Amino acid sequence: HRRFTLPAGETTVTNEGGTVFVRSGEAVLFQRLRTEVSELRFVGGDGNEILAVGDLGLHNGQAIDITFDGQAGTDTFRLLDSAQTLDLTSLPSDGIVNVEIFDVVGSGQNELILDAATVRLLAPDSKRLLVRVKSGDEVSFGQDWMVDAPAFIGGETVHQQHQGDTILQVVSDRPWQNPFNGLDVNRDGTVSPIDVLIGINVLNEGNAGQLNAPMSAAELPIYYLDVNGDQFISPIDVLIGINFLNTAAGSSEGEAPEPPMSSALSPPSGDLTPLDFSLLAALPASSADENTLLRPTSGCRRTSSRELLTATTALWSAIEAREEAVHHSLASEWRFGDAGRELSEADNLRAEANEFDEALATEDDWLF
Repeated sequence: HRRFTLPAGETTVTNEGGTVFVRSGEAVLFQRLRTEVSELRFVGGDGNEILAVGDLGLHNGQAIDITFDGQAGTDTFRLLDSAQTLDLTSLPSDGIVNVEIFDVVGSGQNELILDAATVRLLAPDSKRLLVRVKSGDEVSFGQDWMVDAPAFIGGETVHQQHQGDTILQVVSDRPWQNPFNGLDVNRDGTVSPIDVLIGINVLNEGNAGQLNAPMSAAELPIYYLDVNGDQFISPIDVLIGINFLNTAAGSSEGEAPEPPMSSALSPPSGDLTPLDFSLLAALPASSADENTLLRPTSGCRRTSSRELLTATTALWSAIEAREEAVHHSLASEWRFGDAGRELSEADNLRAEANEFDEALATEDDWLF
């Protein structure tokens, strides 16, 4: 095997026409037929080194065994191509160590698999890892993370989650989308009706439209409103949440099972199932901040099923008014006609909601 001490800056490893090249800038450090290469060892120095690796292909079903010890400084492992999968959980303990940044953007559609134990192995001193992704990439983070508020660092929105003293940060090109779970609008770690109601409240206040990238800490998102990652807040974001709750829950419980801690960072595909707004009425008691999301006319922190119906009716009106704009912006990614057919059932849903309201007429108001 070959061992390289990386110079400062970026070193690339590529397969070009069956020949493996290792380059630093324009300088070729290594060149050999792919069939003759089975292992490559890289060691960093005191600076900030970047090791960028392309799709090197297989020989006799085997990939090239690459190790990278970044040592001191802030070091980066970067993918160069597309459709690459990097499973950090399957690497040996000395495979990639002392690396603080993983950049999986490449040329798109890459996949990264990691968990908290992996972060501690990769960065044993800081126990902190930064991952860079773009829409279309898929990342699996493992379980038992707690999602924190985003931070504004170095002119970028940095999404954060922690597990004990282990910190995982993510920078993506969708600052208003939760990279850990796009459906978790309020980043409490679960997907529940409150995530849908946050979107409804924003739409009812007339705030639909483009979500601009934050330019300062003051502009960071309080809620992750961009469920589908199109950089707009629109009725489709609410519909995705409703569709998930109706499909995944399928019960009278107010909370759906948690999806895994992973994100595809791209709009979902497929047909929308018939909408059922009755699930929104099964909200559990919640915190004072969440109680203010729907604004009852009485001024107290209680809301009735009638007020819920008013909110959903306003949502339908917003959907109808913005259908043309939403269709234009999502035509290449969504079969919007399916959503339109579902929305044509609004009258039936209103009738169902009215019956539900009458059934609750003798009960106390619901507390959200």
